Amino acid sequence: TEIYTLSLHDALPIYHLGAALEYAHQPINLLHPVIPGANATGTPTALELPLWQAAVGAVFKATHSTWFGWASLVSLLFFATALWPFRQLGKRYIGARAADWALVFLLAQPLIIFEAGQASVDAFCLTLTIWFLFFADKMISSGAARWWLPTAFFACLSAVTKPPFFMAAGLFGVFLLLSNDSARSWRRWILLAGTGAAAVLAFAAWTRHTDSL
Repeated sequence: TEIYTLSLHDALPIYHLGAALEYAHQPINLLHPVIPGANATGTPTALELPLWQAAVGAVFKATHSTWFGWASLVSLLFFATALWPFRQLGKRYIGARAADWALVFLLAQPLIIFEAGQASVDAFCLTLTIWFLFFADKMISSGAARWWLPTAFFACLSAVTKPPFFMAAGLFGVFLLLSNDSARSWRRWILLAGTGAAAVLAFAAWTRHTDSL
């Protein structure tokens, strides 16, 4: 099949694309992740919530084509949605003009575009991380509980998609609070801790589910 024609260069994202290829030829089931060559053999495997894989699989189905370029396009589209919150964060901390230049320099880096356009889940994970930080900053700066739900939503998605990304983002969220003028506000610490607790519970529930597969 197509997956076995990939070069060694593509070995790193192969299981992400492999799952998308599986979804292209069978019903998409987010509750039953597939990693060809790993859990398909019954081997215990750490499984992530396959949102990116499902999106690519849906595109494969819609176009009746498993051209790998569709996977790269999906990654780029996900990454594009993170540019606005990235600029908003920059605007808040370094000003509008500097935020514009930060966005220009971000997009001018070949490595960023290369990673964002890979047929892999990394660009999607980065997108979730940036949106989490955007809402976490809103929650921390305002202390308003209404920002907790979107913050927790992206925290949970990030935790069950690729935990290392969320670990870095969660730690950064702590530093955001420490650098805030209201760092002594117990309300803000409770909101942030509640976000972390929700992510841990989501990760635990997802791991328990995948262990039962």
